[in-house]
Amino acid sequence: MGKKKKSKGSKLLRMSDEEKARYLQHKVEQEQEAKRRREQLIKAWMMKKIKKEQAFARLNLAKINMCWHQLLRKKKIEGMKKDIVYMQEWLDFILTLKNRIINNLMEELEEAEAQYSYNFKAHCLHIDNFIDFHNTWVSELDKEFEEDRDDLIDIYGDTMTKYDCKFKDNCDYLKTIIFAQNKNAQAEIKEDYEYFMKKHYEEMKNVS
Repeated sequence: MGKKKKSKGSKLLRMSDEEKARYLQHKVEQEQEAKRRREQLIKAWMMKKIKKEQAFARLNLAKINMCWHQLLRKKKIEGMKKDIVYMQEWLDFILTLKNRIINNLMEELEEAEAQYSYNFKAHCLHIDNFIDFHNTWVSELDKEFEEDRDDLIDIYGDTMTKYDCKFKDNCDYLKTIIFAQNKNAQAEIKEDYEYFMKKHYEEMKNVS
């Protein structure tokens, strides 16, 4: 190592200032290129590392989500089982209550049906008695109607005979009055005509 440094130092001593500048410039460029390559290698390695970490993170996240979903599903199933048990107990209670209500309604319906049957029989008996009374009453009314009709027919016949005689007498009386009125009217018309002709003659005479 000492020889290499010495040879480089002696080499720089033999160079001119321009050559030293070019050599140093070249050295700087080599170092920058080496540095850039190191940075690229480190960047590539970091990108590869990051991709692996991201893939590993996605895998872990998927596993976590799967475990979380399984846990939630298990919890949900337990809750649903409890709800089902509760609903089963509630439905059993409701069913028992409904059956009790139905039985009570059936008993009330049977009692109501028996009461209705008794009331219907009593009502039918009452209707039959009412029909018998009505038929008897109608028969009596029909009999009274027949008797009243016969009496009215006799009265009507006697009345019409009297009315016919009276009508005939009135017609003869009216005919006599009409004949007298016609005679009087003809006499008045003749008298008025003679009076008019007389007046007309006098007026014509005065005019001439």
